[in-house]
Amino acid sequence: MSGDDLWRGGRDLQAAADAVGLGAWRVELGEERIELSAEACALFGLPAEEAGPRSTQEAWRFYAPEHRAPIERAFRDCVEQASPYDIEFEALTAAGQRRWLRATGEPVRGDDGGVVAVRGALQDIDPYKRREAELREAWREAERTDRAKSEFLSAMSHELRTPLNAILGFAQLLNAGIERDPEEHRAYLRHILSAGWHLRDLVGDLLDLARVEAGKTSFSPEPVRVGELLQECVRLAWEQAVERGVSIRLEEAAEGSACRVWADRLRAKQIVLNLLTNAVKYNRDGGSVTLSFHPEGEEEVAIDVRDTGIGIPRERSAALFESFERLGHELGEIEGAGLGLALALRLSRLMGGDLALVASEPGEGSHFRLRLPAAEAEGHDRSYGPSLDPQLLDDAEGEAPIQLLYVEDNSVNQLLLQGLAGQRGGVELLEANDAVGGLEIAERYAPDLILLDIHLPDMDGYELVRRLRAIPALEAVPVVAVSADATDEARRRALASGFDDYILKPFELEELNALIREIRLSK
Repeated sequence: MSGDDLWRGGRDLQAAADAVGLGAWRVELGEERIELSAEACALFGLPAEEAGPRSTQEAWRFYAPEHRAPIERAFRDCVEQASPYDIEFEALTAAGQRRWLRATGEPVRGDDGGVVAVRGALQDIDPYKRREAELREAWREAERTDRAKSEFLSAMSHELRTPLNAILGFAQLLNAGIERDPEEHRAYLRHILSAGWHLRDLVGDLLDLARVEAGKTSFSPEPVRVGELLQECVRLAWEQAVERGVSIRLEEAAEGSACRVWADRLRAKQIVLNLLTNAVKYNRDGGSVTLSFHPEGEEEVAIDVRDTGIGIPRERSAALFESFERLGHELGEIEGAGLGLALALRLSRLMGGDLALVASEPGEGSHFRLRLPAAEAEGHDRSYGPSLDPQLLDDAEGEAPIQLLYVEDNSVNQLLLQGLAGQRGGVELLEANDAVGGLEIAERYAPDLILLDIHLPDMDGYELVRRLRAIPALEAVPVVAVSADATDEARRRALASGFDDYILKPFELEELNALIREIRLSK
């Protein structure tokens, strides 16, 4: 049966139907058959030659199962109540694909006025429905983005203001000049330091995560000895562990002593240190943390961090590596913005590795595993055991002082170095407020070490270090850049410009102290 017969509208009507993707159909009641036009067959993915009468039971297979009930209901109402209908549904084509169609139906009355048939049209609306779905998803994504921005601002407001409140609050108490017990003053200072380091780490994580998300993170991969890397991380986390009464044990498989990974050393340390400090932070008082490492085949090295802490509920483990997921914040005392694991996962994958939660039970602890690409082994690591009592200041009594030139235009930063030199001993501090003054002092004294701020009022640090290197008497003097720019690009540029090392502000006094120790040992 042709479309002309079904529509009884002539060639013009048929052409219009073809233009909008219409197909015609008709069901004769009591005959259990449906007549389809060639256009209707095409909508179901059937060849045109199959147009014509077909069994109604056979036709039902072209309707998606979840849509059959409303179609049956609409057809029944049309027969029993002479109600026309207009519905949308998903059809199943002969090839098994889904296609959205619009079906209209109306009753056909016989001579006695009763309904003897139902006829209607089918229209292909699949492109419109898919576009509609895309728009709905885009709207939902926009809502999720808007919600994420609101949550981000709320989280950041809390995470930034909390340590600032401690810093400014205790600083005001100290500044008030009220006579207090010296031990109470020291307690205030400990709170200020703790909040300050937390704020520094938070800003660093935010910048790192932003660079990762923007695809602007760069790496300097090299063979890294796993044992030495873990020992360094243990040393950095040791003080925090001692405060909590948490013990840290570093284990090594017999075949792991020569393990090396191909990774950016700083990034690998950042990941492991995050896992280690989390294991301490979320542990119970008097608990323990165990680090171990071993080769996994020839391609990877696995680093395991196990703790005896609060554990992670199964329902929350899926969101563990999402930004701002703060497991344990309900306990009240645990600091953190929920950025560390999200950043660690992304960094590990960018270096060709992975990070996963292997196992965890509430109240019984957690087990994380970091995998990094293996590098060719080279002998054995030197014997290592964690330095359990790092000292901030050396005892330099009786030793010849070293000369340290600090070129810095910020008076507060100058005061900090003056305090280090005064308390440490063994350091003769030379100072300059600008590049020209620093160059003159360096030429006159040829100091043992130069700390050089990158941003100076009269000349940037890159140009100044170039001029310093051009002076024969200063060629071998170590020059260290001091900057608040934490980007990899800034560090690379400084090292390429002639600096020997790069220190970030705010810096730790132990970091400066280590430089001074190294200079003294080399004299």
